[in-house]
Amino acid sequence: LPALEAEYHFAARLSAERLAMSRAGRIVVSTRQEQREQYGHRWYTGAVNATNDERFAVIPPGVNLRLFDRSVVNEREAGTRAKVDRVLARDLPASRLGLPCVLASARLEPKKNHVGLTRAYLNSPDLQARANLLLSVRGLPGSLEEAALQTLDIPAEAQLILSEIQELAEAHSLWGKLATISLEGQDELAAAYRYLSERRSVFCLPAHHEPFGLAPLEAMAAGLPVVSTRFGGPSESM
Repeated sequence: LPALEAEYHFAARLSAERLAMSRAGRIVVSTRQEQREQYGHRWYTGAVNATNDERFAVIPPGVNLRLFDRSVVNEREAGTRAKVDRVLARDLPASRLGLPCVLASARLEPKKNHVGLTRAYLNSPDLQARANLLLSVRGLPGSLEEAALQTLDIPAEAQLILSEIQELAEAHSLWGKLATISLEGQDELAAAYRYLSERRSVFCLPAHHEPFGLAPLEAMAAGLPVVSTRFGGPSESM
């Protein structure tokens, strides 16, 4: 569309990418899936042969174990543990505080599928009885139940996703089973992973498609079991 071309300059980008691909001695990718599917797109036909493994080097990004290893103790550890306890006590009744959590920690955008996870949770009475749903939402200072989303300094797209989750929670009596937390920075995220692993929790990445999937690898390094999408990089990297 002309409006999108004017804003993002796709033609110039594609020309530059095709030129770089055709001249590169080796193209570095995170997974074979990235090589075969992304570089196999029809717009790259003639610039690179995505089935030629000799043109590609698969070098997956690594996890920073100085942050995410399960044995690490950082300066925000105690404060993060207290923060998790405080948030759970704010959003959940005392009778559910001992339950593990299903944690989703990803950017609030449609492809990450937070709404799909919420629907899966509400459609499983057994899962609701066994665990709470915990969403990491950066920039949300209080509970989602009480949030006036239009007043928050978060993108409109994120507000729409949270609004849909609010509606589902209201319609299906999820309040008291759903908690939200704003984790700031990698140190706090890693500390939360470690603490939640002690609480027998699970990390979930329900994305429709994930190019690589570093977040679940970080969660695993911190001790959390992971349930992840099989579409994209995680099917190979995990």
